[in-house]
Amino acid sequence: MGVTVQVRNLDESAGEKLRAAAASRGLSLSAYLRQELTRLADEVDARNRLGGPIPALAGIDTQEVVAMIHDDRKGR
Repeated sequence: MGVTVQVRNLDESAGEKLRAAAASRGLSLSAYLRQELTRLADEVDARNRLGGPIPALAGIDTQEVVAMIHDDRKGR
Protein backbone atom coordinates (compact mmCIF):
# COMPACT_ATOMS: atom_id res chain seq x y z
CA MET A 1 0.00 0.00 0.00
CA GLY A 2 1.28 3.45 -0.88
CA VAL A 3 1.94 6.41 1.38
CA THR A 4 -0.40 9.38 1.46
CA VAL A 5 1.25 12.81 1.56
CA GLN A 6 -0.56 16.07 2.22
CA VAL A 7 1.12 19.42 1.66
CA ARG A 8 -0.36 22.47 3.33
CA ASN A 9 0.23 26.14 2.68
CA LEU A 10 1.99 25.65 -0.64
CA ASP A 11 2.42 28.97 -2.39
CA GLU A 12 -0.25 29.41 -5.09
CA SER A 13 2.35 30.23 -7.76
CA ALA A 14 4.18 26.99 -6.94
CA GLY A 15 0.92 25.09 -7.31
CA GLU A 16 0.25 26.73 -10.67
CA LYS A 17 3.74 25.84 -11.91
CA LEU A 18 3.29 22.23 -10.81
CA ARG A 19 -0.12 21.97 -12.49
CA ALA A 20 1.34 23.43 -15.70
CA ALA A 21 4.30 21.01 -15.61
CA ALA A 22 1.92 18.08 -15.13
CA ALA A 23 -0.34 19.23 -17.97
CA SER A 24 2.61 19.69 -20.33
CA ARG A 25 3.48 16.02 -19.77
CA GLY A 26 -0.10 14.86 -20.13
CA LEU A 27 -0.28 13.84 -16.47
CA SER A 28 -2.62 14.60 -13.63
CA LEU A 29 -1.13 16.65 -10.83
CA SER A 30 -1.15 13.56 -8.58
CA ALA A 31 0.65 11.43 -11.17
CA TYR A 32 3.21 14.17 -11.82
CA LEU A 33 3.90 14.67 -8.10
CA ARG A 34 4.16 10.91 -7.55
CA GLN A 35 6.73 10.71 -10.37
CA GLU A 36 8.73 13.69 -9.08
CA LEU A 37 8.67 12.55 -5.45
CA THR A 38 9.85 9.08 -6.48
CA ARG A 39 12.70 10.66 -8.48
CA LEU A 40 13.59 12.88 -5.52
CA ALA A 41 13.61 9.89 -3.15
CA ASP A 42 15.95 8.04 -5.51
CA GLU A 43 18.30 11.05 -5.58
CA VAL A 44 18.27 11.30 -1.78
CA ASP A 45 19.05 7.58 -1.56
CA ALA A 46 21.95 7.94 -4.00
CA ARG A 47 23.34 10.94 -2.10
CA ASN A 48 23.14 9.04 1.17
CA ARG A 49 24.99 6.07 -0.33
CA LEU A 50 27.69 8.38 -1.68
CA GLY A 51 28.01 10.35 1.55
CA GLY A 52 26.54 13.54 0.09
CA PRO A 53 26.59 15.42 -3.18
CA ILE A 54 29.55 14.94 -5.50
CA PRO A 55 31.33 18.34 -5.35
CA ALA A 56 32.46 18.22 -8.99
CA LEU A 57 28.84 17.80 -10.11
CA ALA A 58 27.26 20.37 -7.78
CA GLY A 59 25.02 22.69 -9.76
CA ILE A 60 24.97 20.52 -12.89
CA ASP A 61 21.57 19.20 -13.88
CA THR A 62 20.79 15.73 -15.16
CA GLN A 63 20.60 16.80 -18.81
CA GLU A 64 24.12 18.25 -18.63
CA VAL A 65 25.50 15.06 -17.09
CA VAL A 66 23.87 12.94 -19.80
CA ALA A 67 25.30 15.23 -22.49
CA MET A 68 28.76 14.95 -20.93
CA ILE A 69 28.53 11.15 -20.93
CA HIS A 70 27.43 11.09 -24.58
CA ASP A 71 30.24 13.46 -25.58
CA ASP A 72 32.77 11.29 -23.77
CA ARG A 73 31.51 8.15 -25.50
CA LYS A 74 31.70 9.80 -28.91
CA GLY A 75 35.37 10.56 -28.27
CA ARG A 76 36.25 6.91 -27.67
